[in-house]
Amino acid sequence: MDPTAAAAALPLEHHQQQPAVPPAEPMDMDAPAPANGAPAADPHAHDWAVQYTLKGHTKAVSVVKFSPDARWVASGSADKTVKLWSAVDGRFERTLSGHVQGVNDVAWSADSVYLATASDDARIRVWNATGGHGGVAGACLRVLEGHTSHVFCVAFNHQSNLLASGSFDETVRVWDAATGVCLRVLPAHSDPVTSVHFSRDGTLIVSASYDGLVRIWDARTGLCLRTLVHSENAPVGCARFASNGKHLAVATLDSTVRVWDVHRAEVLHEMAGHANQRFCLFAGFAVREHVPEAEYYVLSGSEDRNVYLWRIPKGDVKDEKAELVATLVGHRDAVLAVDYSPELHRIASGSLDGDRSVKIWVPAGSLLPPPPSS
Repeated sequence: MDPTAAAAALPLEHHQQQPAVPPAEPMDMDAPAPANGAPAADPHAHDWAVQYTLKGHTKAVSVVKFSPDARWVASGSADKTVKLWSAVDGRFERTLSGHVQGVNDVAWSADSVYLATASDDARIRVWNATGGHGGVAGACLRVLEGHTSHVFCVAFNHQSNLLASGSFDETVRVWDAATGVCLRVLPAHSDPVTSVHFSRDGTLIVSASYDGLVRIWDARTGLCLRTLVHSENAPVGCARFASNGKHLAVATLDSTVRVWDVHRAEVLHEMAGHANQRFCLFAGFAVREHVPEAEYYVLSGSEDRNVYLWRIPKGDVKDEKAELVATLVGHRDAVLAVDYSPELHRIASGSLDGDRSVKIWVPAGSLLPPPPSS
């Protein structure tokens, strides 16, 4: 599909022209208010409350990501900027400016120093976001060029020596993160690529597309190892590996999130109740791996302005019931952006143009958790 036609076919809010609005203050923290969550199904799931509401973006918030060290939240927006906030107290830190069109995705390096950003301007920028390794905080280190249309998604591998990116040009590119050299181009899909992600061990890349396909690639050779397609063949907005590398959370534009067994190429669980028919929403696993007997959850944004959290059974039992345990209510527009920090046990969310805020959520009753250990 022609990239222009692809953009028209994928009606993403942050690709639309927005009227100019006065800049907002860098930060506006609302008083914590309990969310109207569903009753907890177990001791690890709770009603959730807004701890901080972070305001500063002047257009839709398209992505939020916690840093691996749990110190920072990065938010990207259609206003062409990325903002960094403290994940502990919500304070605004800095703005990364340089893209000439909206920002669609961001990815942290494993050491929480570098941030890669993907934009409608067909470029990827790599920043020293936090000033680590003796660098200048907020400095753009390199610009990766090669895609011929909007870059919609980007991901570091766990070793942080590779980047993968997906574009409306229907390709996935793999880059040397240190030099910015493109190592290979994968002719991945027949429609815009909406999601890329590495398995934790770095051996696999998953890509997803508006063509309804999810593909698993050998990260070293670029060979396609497996293609997953559901019978509904709905456009895929997001695909994320679980930490075990065996399971995928796949969000599709039929208002469904499915957990796939990668090796058996079959769906284990289906989750519904949210609304997802227009936009590509972020979804993924929310697991506190360092907590004994921790439950397994899947997290998703929604077009009905809420955030949804489901508990899923452990193991590989097919079709065992996934249970909706919390609905986080507080945004005033569709929520595309969600992320979970297992270290902090917090959720971040970001909303479209009728809201433009980032919210940090904590389990009700723990509104002042201790900062992460150093």
